[in-house]
Amino acid sequence: MKAVTFKPQHKDDHSFDRLFLLLKDVGLAPKQITHIKNQVFLLQLENNELIILKIFPQKEKILKQMQLTEHLRMNQFPTYEFHKKIPFLTVRNKTWIGLINYLEPHPIKYSFQTFNSREEGLQLIKQFHDVNDTFPNKEKFLGHTLYEKWQKRLNQFQANVPLLLSGVPSNIINSLILLSNWSLQYMKKFSHHMKKESPTIIHGDTASHNFFRDVEKKLYLIDFDLSQYDYPIHEYIQMAIRILPHINWDVSSLFLHSAFKRYENNPYFLCAIVFPSDCFREINRLLGEVQPNSKKLLNAFQYIREQYNYRNNLFKQIRNMLK
Repeated sequence: MKAVTFKPQHKDDHSFDRLFLLLKDVGLAPKQITHIKNQVFLLQLENNELIILKIFPQKEKILKQMQLTEHLRMNQFPTYEFHKKIPFLTVRNKTWIGLINYLEPHPIKYSFQTFNSREEGLQLIKQFHDVNDTFPNKEKFLGHTLYEKWQKRLNQFQANVPLLLSGVPSNIINSLILLSNWSLQYMKKFSHHMKKESPTIIHGDTASHNFFRDVEKKLYLIDFDLSQYDYPIHEYIQMAIRILPHINWDVSSLFLHSAFKRYENNPYFLCAIVFPSDCFREINRLLGEVQPNSKKLLNAFQYIREQYNYRNNLFKQIRNMLK
């Protein structure tokens, strides 16, 4: 295979040639490595076995994920499995590479587009929480609160305002900041309502691409980089924010799902789903990674403009519900 630069999450680069040699040393004869997405690669061995390679920034993170996925699979929860013979490799004790057994994907990817698919995903998340109630050493998964994360995200968005003005009208920017501050203020005010459930390990990133449907149509939950010990309501808040664009931002349609129905009168949940976390996450990331006139950034600006009225109407719906 032609040598291609292999760029892990550390400053010093390594080539695929070096990784090939490392794999051969442990008895895995590589044939080809294909980039899938950021820090994820598909390894094809000489015997045509397929393995997913995933780069982890620290040994602790890969060990935590191995422990979590093992617990899940022992309890018949559908997720991926680390390679039994060689679960991970390390390059100079700086880059940690997880080896994950390949799952053949279904040609149609999972999405939140239909009611039934959303129900299926929500049921899988509930099962994930229930299984993790028995997970030992949950304190290993302690992390920052959702409020802290979102406050940081808002601060970064505000710092980026001079760059945003090139593609987003100032009235939209100011309105997003206003409703974000409102959301955080009332999340703090109603924070006691998040403690009505017992904490468990939540997934932390329930984007549709982290629900994986295999060739036999079985649904799996994957990618536990953001999993942490937290209240389940935070999982459902973040999932609701991702689902709202698929139901025309109609809150009443959200509560047709039983997983959300129990939060219909929960003021903490209601004020939290107003926060434009998806918007801030994407625009903050792009402004730190791409050139000012890149197509990706221009598309993100357009997304903010197009979604503004929907977000504003959602804000009005929630305020009326809280009166």
